[in-house]
Amino acid sequence: MTYLSDPEGVPEDWDEPILADGQQQARRKCKAMAEDYTEQGRSEVELIDVIKASTKTRNRYLCRFRSQP
Repeated sequence: MTYLSDPEGVPEDWDEPILADGQQQARRKCKAMAEDYTEQGRSEVELIDVIKASTKTRNRYLCRFRSQP
């Protein structure tokens, strides 16, 4: 399915915390979340980055997303 972005709209960035056993699993989970958000919201949600959330807690990551209006 192809989504057309609104040329006058402003992209919105946000972070979602997750738990994962390593960077690769975190990236897979974040990518799946982006696909789910795209299907639910009828607009494209792109995974921008996966960031380690804490140096103390090894399993916490942040998924950084961008939505196109």
